[in-house]
Formats: sequence, structure tokens, C-alpha cells
Amino acid sequence: MLVALLSPLVLIGVWAASPSWAHPMAMVIHALTLIAAGVGMGRAARRGDVRLRRARRWLTAGLAASGTGFVVAAVESTVRGEVPAVGFANLAPLIWVPCVLVGMFAVPSQEHREGGRVRAVLDGLLVAAATSLVSWIVFLQPTWQAGTRPGLERVVLLAYPVIDLVLAIAALAMAGHARADMRRFLHVAVGGLLLVAIADSGTALAVARGSDGFEWHNVVLQAGLALLLAAAVVPTSAAVVEDSHVGVTVDAALPHVPVVLAVVVVAVHVITGHEVDVWSTSLGALVLVGIVVRQTLYARHLVTAARRLSVEATHDSLTGLHNRRACLGRLETALAEGRPGEVGLALLDLDGFKEVNDSFGHAAGDCALQDVAARLRSLPGATAARLGGDEFALVLLGRRAEERLVDLAGAVSGSRPTSIGPMTVPLSACAGVTVSREGDTTSDLLRRADIALYEAKHRRGSGVTVFTDEMALRAERRHLLAEALPGAAERGELGLHYQPLIDLGTGMTYGVEALLRWSSPLHGRIPPDEFIPLAEESGLMGEVGMWVLRQAVRDLAERATTGRPVPQLFVNVSPQQLVDGFADSARGALAEHGLQPGSVSLEVTESAVPDASALASLEELRAAGFTVAIDDFGAGFSSLSQLAVLPVDVLKFDQAFLRGIHTARGRRIVDAIITLAVDLGLTTVAEGVETEADVRAVTRAGCSLAQGYHFGRPVPAAELWQSMDRVRAVPAPRAAGGRTRVRSEGA
Repeated sequence: MLVALLSPLVLIGVWAASPSWAHPMAMVIHALTLIAAGVGMGRAARRGDVRLRRARRWLTAGLAASGTGFVVAAVESTVRGEVPAVGFANLAPLIWVPCVLVGMFAVPSQEHREGGRVRAVLDGLLVAAATSLVSWIVFLQPTWQAGTRPGLERVVLLAYPVIDLVLAIAALAMAGHARADMRRFLHVAVGGLLLVAIADSGTALAVARGSDGFEWHNVVLQAGLALLLAAAVVPTSAAVVEDSHVGVTVDAALPHVPVVLAVVVVAVHVITGHEVDVWSTSLGALVLVGIVVRQTLYARHLVTAARRLSVEATHDSLTGLHNRRACLGRLETALAEGRPGEVGLALLDLDGFKEVNDSFGHAAGDCALQDVAARLRSLPGATAARLGGDEFALVLLGRRAEERLVDLAGAVSGSRPTSIGPMTVPLSACAGVTVSREGDTTSDLLRRADIALYEAKHRRGSGVTVFTDEMALRAERRHLLAEALPGAAERGELGLHYQPLIDLGTGMTYGVEALLRWSSPLHGRIPPDEFIPLAEESGLMGEVGMWVLRQAVRDLAERATTGRPVPQLFVNVSPQQLVDGFADSARGALAEHGLQPGSVSLEVTESAVPDASALASLEELRAAGFTVAIDDFGAGFSSLSQLAVLPVDVLKFDQAFLRGIHTARGRRIVDAIITLAVDLGLTTVAEGVETEADVRAVTRAGCSLAQGYHFGRPVPAAELWQSMDRVRAVPAPRAAGGRTRVRSEGA
């Protein structure tokens, strides 16, 4: 490569040392440079994608043809002392023109799928026509008229600079549409072709004057060929796939430069009194036609691009539904057109979508979203949109908007099997519905629908909830509670109540579950099912949960100082707590009061378990000696599939199981799950036991422990200790290593 770039200096040296050898030596060096370029391009043709390899093969053929011509010229110059103006040496390189043109137009285009290749070819033809027009008026016509050579020789000599200019400008036009990794190759090739065009123009002038020896144009020609060699071996990077918008804009504007230049040259030519011949007229007409066709195609491209951008700006890429922006626009238009009560909005949220993502992966979640989108799209008379995540919206305009919207949302909210690859999972949704009122804005409708959706999500089961003013009052209360919750522990507003867990084999109290209570001087006693979700939504549950653990451990330690029996402590743990370092914090809280991890069972809901970080944290807790319990087991559809691999010791059945245990079908389900749990070495706990019949049913089913109002309601620690002391309760035996393994006598 370095030798090729220095070859023009070598020619100058030969010219200065021995002028008679300069011309044949120039032919040899020209030939060697083109052959090297052909070899380099041929080797590069083995790499890249199919289109790139095809382009390089055509360019290799063109370089080979031109190199062959220079080899013949070198032989004739050495043997005969001159190169005939018309012969194989001069005609063979003309073969390279179609090869190079096809090769350049085959270069991979960034806009291949959008008509970019057609525009690139048209730009090349337009530039070629404009350049030819300028060249004919400024240079070729005067040279033709002044020449003394025969007509065919003059045609051959004048063809070279025209061809070179056409190729150079065509390559420059292609750079505006080529893929980013091909830009450098095309720009270097343009530089080489421009130098070759200058050199061939000098050759034509020299021959027209009767000179055919070595002159300056031979040095310029070698410099141009050296750049073509550099272009042939320039590496392309497949990693460069994105175009620079600035580069695309500049390159796309380049075809206009020779067109403007052609207009100026023709105008000056006419103003100065020169005659416009038939060739100038023909080329000018060709340029005008090219401009019209190009601008027509470009206008169509702009229309297509505008439509595509409009769709992308207003539609969700995954589901094809309208996006949030389009939904708000539709809602605003509907409010302007409709009367109060005629504009309806429903917000829908999928139930169990997080479990689908966690259990089957995000690709499965995308399939579920697309399935729901298809259902929404099929609903008549409503505009469906995806607002983000698993939240969707329906906008409806017309009479009986609320009634119609409830029916439409109900058709989607019901549980329906959703295919996810080879699997099928039940997927349902809950919806909040509202209709327009006098003076409503889009924000008003969204706020009310969101309040209704919140109410629907926090009720058992899926369904459609229509907004009422009472819901707005509850939402306002939630807002006030959310503001009051931070700092409640420091203000002494939080406290713990305890509910006993009874060993069904002995009838004794085996453990106690710590349950959080909040009593605010401003808002009174707030039920847990009202403030716990607020703590989770606001991100306070990690802090509150740690306070619960420390306070429960403190209460248990105070009980231990009395020398009386100490029950197993069950403490709920939020998913927000299951992070790195929680096991160390929990162990530190126990060590502060001299308790062992084996005296505490940490409860987590099954919805938190599939998370990878939560699983790792549970494994760490078990390794530290804590007992891990699954609370509300059975609330999720994936429980049984995960039971064998979960890092847990205790299974607390959701009270929904107890409601069905008095039927033959329900008993068989509970029996099967308890049998599986016992086989896995798990302790089973029945929650929600309220009657003696419930006690007999769970005992007969083989449960180890039971918890519920039948044995006692949650009470403060002091009251529970007194109750335990009255019945002379004793702790259940512990297994080796501090882990509890409780079995009823019938288990």
C-alpha cells in the first residue's frame, strides 16, 4: 500500500533521470497498480453479505479489464515505441465502465427496502447527464473541434474523461444512499476517479496537440490509480450499521451540485453568444426529465415516510394498538364532540401478568399482551390503546356510553386461556370505567377511571368497576394516609398484635404470628388491608417490615426473660425486603437480643418467590438458620409447579382452600397437596380456621398447625402471654439445627 501511494514520486524520479523510459515505465506501474487493486478487491469479495460480495465481484472484473489494457499498453510502448490511439490497449479499459457502474449500484444501501436503490440509480444517471453536459460544453466540444486526429481516435480519447467523471459523480451519488460501512470506500474511490478524469483530460489535450510522450498527466493518473488501490483494500466494519443523519443529508444533496452547475454553464454559454448544438440540447432535456422523475419519486418517498412516522408516533410497536398519545388525543376529540355522559373511558390492567413474565419469560409476556390486544381490537365501536406495560384503555363516544363500555370491558376482563408457545395459561383483567361529566378534561376522566381501576384491582377476582363518588373519597383518604405513613413508627403510631398458631396434635400454642397495626391520632385505627398496600406502593414496606421484625424480636426476648415458654415467631417479609444484605440484618436483629435464627419463621407470599433475587435471599436466610414459610399458598396459578424447588420449610394454606374442604372435591385437592407437602418434608398450616368443624376437617386432612379466629384473634403481646400462661402452654419440640418439624399425631 505504501509503495502504491509513493509510486507517483517514483514516476517523477524516472522522468527526471531518463525521459525516454518514463512513458513505458508509467504504463508498467499503471498496470501493476490496477492488477494489485483487482487482487485486493477479489480477496475482499470473499467477505461480507451476499450483496456486498456481488458488488465487489463486479468491481474486480472492471479493475481486471482496465489492468489488462494497461499491460497491453506497456508492451506496445516498450516494443513499438508508441501506443495506438485505437486498439486493444485503449478499447479494453472501456469494458470496466459497465462493470464498475453495476458494482457501485450493487453496493448495499441503507434504504434498500424503501426505494433507496432506485433513487440511487436515478441520482447516478442524473449526475452523469449533468456532468456530461458540462464536460461537453466546457471541454469536449472545443477539444473535438480543435483536434487534428481522425474522428474515431478523437472519440476514444474524449470518452475517457467523460467516463471517469461519470463514474466519479455516480460513486459520490451512491454514497448518499450506501450503508455506513461502505461510505469510506466510495469516498476514496471518488477521489481516485476524479484524479483519473483530470489525467485523461490532460492526455486528450496532449494528443490533440500532437504529443504522445510522458507528461504531468501520467503522474496524476498514477496518483488516481493509487487511490483506487487504497479503496480496494479499505476494510469495512460490519459493526457500523447506523447512518449519520448529517452524512445522509449532505450526500443526498450532492446530486444537485452538477445539475446547478450545468444550468449555470448553459446560461453562460448562451449569454456569451455560443450556439447550442444538438448534443447540448439532448443532454439538457435528459437532465430536466431526470429532475422531474427524481423529485416525483422523492415526493412519494416523503409521503410514505410521513405515513410511517405518523403510525409510529401514534401506535404501540408491540401490539399495534394506539399508544398513550393517540389515546389522549382521541379522548380530547371525543370530549369536544360529545355531551356529558356520552364519552366513556375504561382502563384495564391484566391480572397475573407479572407471574407470567417471571415464570415464562418476557417473550411469553409479549405474547400475552398481543393476545389481549387482539381481543381489544375486535371490540366494535371503541378505540383501543395500550398505555404502557400491561395497562390498556378503551375510549367510546355515543349514547349509553357507560352501559356499552361495561359490556365491552366485561368481554375482555373475564378469564380466558391464553396460548404462550406450547403452553396455555388463564389470563384475566380488571377494569375501571367512567363517563364524562360537565366541564370534564382528559385528566378528569383518566383520574376517575384510574380510581375505579384501583378499586377493581384490590377486590378478590377480576371484573369491571364503575366509578362512584364514594371511590373518590376513598382515594382521597388513601392519599392522606400515604402522606401520614412515613414516620409513623418514629411517632409511636405503629404496634404489633399476635395471633396464635395451634399444634393440632397437642392442642398447644406452637407459635405466634406478628401482625402490624396502625393507630393514627388523626385518622384513627387503619385496617392493615388499607395501609399495607400503601406502604408497598410507596416503597416504605422495606423500612416498615424491618421495624416489625425488630419489634417482634424485642417482644419475644422480653417473654424469654420471664423464664416462661417462648413460642415460635412468625413474621411477614415483604418482597421489598428480600434484597442483598437482608439475611445479615435479620440475624443482627436477633443477635441483639440473644435469640437464634431458628426461633423465627419468615413468611413470604408466593408471588414474591419466582423473582431470582428473592430466591437467592431466601436461600441465604435458610443457610443462616431461619425457617422460611410460604404464606397464602394457592393464590397463584403456578404454585404446584414451583413447590418442589422452592427454598421453604412451611406451607400456609390460603383460606380459600378451607372454604372448599367440606366438599368431596375440595377434600381431595387439599389431601393431594398436603400429601405432596409431607413427602417434601414441609410443615403445613391451615389459615382461616373459625369453627370446630373446620378444626376437624383440617386435622383429618393431615395439617400440622392451624390458625384462625377459632383459636384466638390478634391481640397485643401482653394479652397473648397471659392467655398462654393460663392454659400452661408449652413450646413444640424443635428438630436438630434449630429447624421446626411439626407433625400432628395423625399425620
